[in-house]
Amino acid sequence: MKKNITILFTLFIALITVNVQAQDAPVGKNYLGIYLGISQPMGVFKSTDYYNNNAGMARGNVTYGISWAHYFTKHVAAIADISFQDQGRPSSDVLQTLSGGYNSDFNAQSTTVTVTERYQNLNLLLGPQYSFYFGKFSFDIGASAGLLKSFDTPEYEVNVYKQLVSSTTLESTTFYQRSSRASAFAYSGHAGLHLNLSDGFGFALTGKYVGCDGIAITNESNPYSNGRLVTKQPINVWQSTLGIFFHF
Repeated sequence: MKKNITILFTLFIALITVNVQAQDAPVGKNYLGIYLGISQPMGVFKSTDYYNNNAGMARGNVTYGISWAHYFTKHVAAIADISFQDQGRPSSDVLQTLSGGYNSDFNAQSTTVTVTERYQNLNLLLGPQYSFYFGKFSFDIGASAGLLKSFDTPEYEVNVYKQLVSSTTLESTTFYQRSSRASAFAYSGHAGLHLNLSDGFGFALTGKYVGCDGIAITNESNPYSNGRLVTKQPINVWQSTLGIFFHF
């Protein structure tokens, strides 16, 4: 997917170069938009597989943001997008799955897993957009790249209870997967349908894919060489949004 976005990004740059040379071409209307919608995790970010260290166990939740487009010609624009996402935290069923996995890997009597914090991040993206016009409607496609800034990820506390040899006493070991506030490169592709109600404003329905190869995750006080150990969390989401935009 990242390769396809890169190819699309390159093609759009070529389109901008060709269109800017057409000096007599009409210029599209710049706009500023605000939007709200749903962000759904995809692939390993959604997976709840204990044995996949990239499984993020994220959940669908809200996204909202601001987009700005500056048109060089009638069809070609540069677009900037800032959005916030909340992907929740793992459910109680997922925590039970984690507990069972750790319990098996460490040959423990019992294991408890508790979680605080949640996936919350900000996307800062910039790229080209191409628009097709059909009466009051316009259909936009675009590709962009930029930065994903994490504010939080789920923080896990794992308590492992193992029985001491020749004893009925349980030994407790506690370790943590810490919440991450790291940043990483992100890339995106989008398609949207705009309804221009007047010269001043309109509505937009947009679908957008956002991918990030991974933000750094740190672990603390884990004495075991086996078991689940997450050091990098890929993030992949599909976002469906509805917004209002204003021409200027």
